[in-house]
Amino acid sequence: MNMQTHNMISSEYLFAKITPDSDDYFKALQINADGVDERYCDDVKKTDLWIKNPNKSTQCIPYGFYKNENVIGFILFTVFSKEGFIYGDYLSISPKERRIRAVITFIYLIRAEIDKLYNMPLFFEIATDNPNNTVAARAYKSAGVGLLECKHFIPCSNLSNVMIPARMLIYPHRKTIDKNTYSTYLRALFLDDYIASAASFLEEEEKKAYTRYVLDIYENLKDEIPDIIHIT
Repeated sequence: MNMQTHNMISSEYLFAKITPDSDDYFKALQINADGVDERYCDDVKKTDLWIKNPNKSTQCIPYGFYKNENVIGFILFTVFSKEGFIYGDYLSISPKERRIRAVITFIYLIRAEIDKLYNMPLFFEIATDNPNNTVAARAYKSAGVGLLECKHFIPCSNLSNVMIPARMLIYPHRKTIDKNTYSTYLRALFLDDYIASAASFLEEEEKKAYTRYVLDIYENLKDEIPDIIHIT
């Protein structure tokens, strides 16, 4: 974290790894469950199973966002070491703390962790059909996160077969990303995260249906990746 960034972050805020099964861990999962779009249907039990049963090729690292030593936010880093990127999932802040200052602080602290410990880019998603995310998108951009100019959808985890329109975001910011690189990231995200991890909480027939549904979204996106993706 550079001095300019450090000066923008109040000492009341902290970003740290959370030990699974600790009190703060379940408080963070509950914050996510309380504030998440109902289409994701991410209750505490399901999220806990997802985190504890990742694909063998990935590593899940839960983080908490703290204010005055109380956990007020959550994000899960899913590390794809082979492909060389991190997927930031379940990014959430307690509704009563969800102000622009807190959102920007959260992103700066996430940035600092990436710069300090991980030599790979961070990707995360934001639904574009949720009006509450308009302010969040501006906050992300003001904190140095880039928005990819390409089609994207988030699969629902409640088996509704709805495709949620979204934008993919990246840190560190760059001007462009080429088709081959992004295709590698997208394939790993959909096949090794969405599909593989869902096996931890779905019955066999549900798993088959969910796999077909996620593969349909993946094929739809894969076929429309431009040769060069511009990042704003």
